[in-house]
Amino acid sequence: MDKQAFIAAVKAAGIVGEGGAGFPAHVKYAADADTVIANGCECEPLLHTDQHHMLHHANEIVRAFSELMQATGAKRGVIALKKKYKEATKILTDAIGNRPIELALLPNFYPAGDEQTLVREVTGRSVPPLGLPLMVGAVVANVGTLVSVAHALDGKPVTHKFLTVTGEVKKPGIVCVPIGTPLSACLEAAGGPTVSDPVFVLGGPMMGRMVDNADAFAKEVVTKTSGGLIILPRGHYLHRNATTPLNFMRRRAASACIQCRSCSELCPRHLLGHPFETHRVMRAFGSNAELTAEVGRQARAPLLRLRRVRTRGLSHGPVPPPHQPGHQE
Repeated sequence: MDKQAFIAAVKAAGIVGEGGAGFPAHVKYAADADTVIANGCECEPLLHTDQHHMLHHANEIVRAFSELMQATGAKRGVIALKKKYKEATKILTDAIGNRPIELALLPNFYPAGDEQTLVREVTGRSVPPLGLPLMVGAVVANVGTLVSVAHALDGKPVTHKFLTVTGEVKKPGIVCVPIGTPLSACLEAAGGPTVSDPVFVLGGPMMGRMVDNADAFAKEVVTKTSGGLIILPRGHYLHRNATTPLNFMRRRAASACIQCRSCSELCPRHLLGHPFETHRVMRAFGSNAELTAEVGRQARAPLLRLRRVRTRGLSHGPVPPPHQPGHQE
């Protein structure tokens, strides 16, 4: 299939990134890149939707991925997943066959599925601060999105969504439902809650949105970017963290933060070379200072200086060697 036909099929199907951001896929895929990465690392703990796709829709993933490589002109294609996904690795290896597609098997760490972390692990390149993978010659596609792309190539639009329903439910698992389905119906499909006064995480435990009101939950529906539904007992520490009053958070920051820089040093973005200095923001927050644009500017000053230097030229140079641990051709 030529590039224009491929892009038109993806656009007509209404495909957006299913990893959470929801960026229109036809816009991303219209770019030229030297490396295309399929993201099957499933960043969020407790969610298994991407694993389900790799276990049960490997042929669709590989078919769509091959077309995406051709459309972007990529010389290298890598399907990335965690090394512990042994069954998915075998199934994908069989589906790939003799195609020029690699598997990169990553260690089990958070956030392996983060787009910028993944690009660094696979290519050795760091996406500039506030930048996109395309700035270093890469396009990243979630494996669930690729399943939708395979359907689009057959003329089928996006009408259904797979998502994980887990936590305090009777039958945790994966459901496939029409877009627009009430999330309460997904909960019923999992046998209902096992606690009398549940709260609801829409998404994963790290980045998901907390809904702690039954009436509000009744209004929530499945969207194209829904990835999971986690049921927790009221008072669970994730619920407490999400509903902590701002003034209490300020007092806690003032009493606990000793400006050790650990939050900055261990930040995944900082580890990629991005000079995010979150301890500066914590200091301002804990001192009851208003988090004004000026405070933010001071905290981000090193980042902005680095961005000016690194984005003067967007040449990304030669392709470095692939991810080594567990790497397979």
